[in-house]
Amino acid sequence: MGPGRRMPSAAKRAMLATAALAVLACGAKAHAAPRNGRTMTPAGATTTTPAPRNAATADGLAQDEMYMEADRLLRDDKAKITTAVGHVEIRYQGRTLRADRVVYEEGDDNKAGVIRGYGNVQVINADGTYEFADEFTFDDKMSAGVARGFSARLQKDAKLAGATAVRRSEDIQELNRGIFTTCAVCAANGAPKRPTWSISATRIVQDKKKRLIFYRNARIHIKGVPVMYFPVFWHADPSAGRVSGLLTPSLGYSPRRGLSYEQPYLWTATPSMDVIVSPQINTKVAPLLNGQILKRFYSGDMDLRVGYTYERDIDGHGRAFGDRTSRSYILGRG
Repeated sequence: MGPGRRMPSAAKRAMLATAALAVLACGAKAHAAPRNGRTMTPAGATTTTPAPRNAATADGLAQDEMYMEADRLLRDDKAKITTAVGHVEIRYQGRTLRADRVVYEEGDDNKAGVIRGYGNVQVINADGTYEFADEFTFDDKMSAGVARGFSARLQKDAKLAGATAVRRSEDIQELNRGIFTTCAVCAANGAPKRPTWSISATRIVQDKKKRLIFYRNARIHIKGVPVMYFPVFWHADPSAGRVSGLLTPSLGYSPRRGLSYEQPYLWTATPSMDVIVSPQINTKVAPLLNGQILKRFYSGDMDLRVGYTYERDIDGHGRAFGDRTSRSYILGRG
């Protein structure tokens, strides 16, 4: 950090997390645009001993081979530092790093090297996810590092953003003052907008091995307004396939129910049967317990839905009448 640079305040870091979501969705196409008209120069000095060619990755590089291109490359052989300036692109181990400027410091035999990216940093991972930051610092394998002004586009159009982020390994990533949503954060004209719902937290941990996202001091927001608080919260990672655990919550509003929050839990009972239990909390009516059983057979499938509540009857305008009693439903398809 330069001597004249100041760290952003806590309030500003919190604002950066929300702003990063808009940059993530509205600016992703610009970041990912093809780069034409550049001088492409392999950085041979930054490559290690290539693996056999049959170990080449999808981008054509061998297992431990690195490729760098930029408008201008500066090499300090004595300090073992390579500086790339202007439309920088680095490919390594299935990842692509792009930035305005990158500084690569080679490590000694017993010390890992360091890659620092500055300005419009973008990382395209092998699984198709995108990561963006104002600044990134990686180890030379790009498997661990820290970022400032971080945001990410995950599978199923889920989005994560945080004031700062720490990638501790290939599987663990932590965000400070972060936010998560699967909703659109851009209007039809491309202008930023508040997501319909989001989860903010002082700390978010994405565990790709367990395929879960954990939250500390989580707040559920609807149109930017906090409606619920949980000291600890978690749900399935968007990359998770069929696995037991909390699913993405459902938030909504209707004149009859008021604000509603539904938290589904998936139990993979057998290889061919799933059970989903979804308690729903409402502001105008009693809680509702929903359930769903999905079963596949060798020649077809079954979808059975059930629900229960203890409440008065409600008319079309949301006015309750009559006595409270047990109410339930059963819906089936097969």
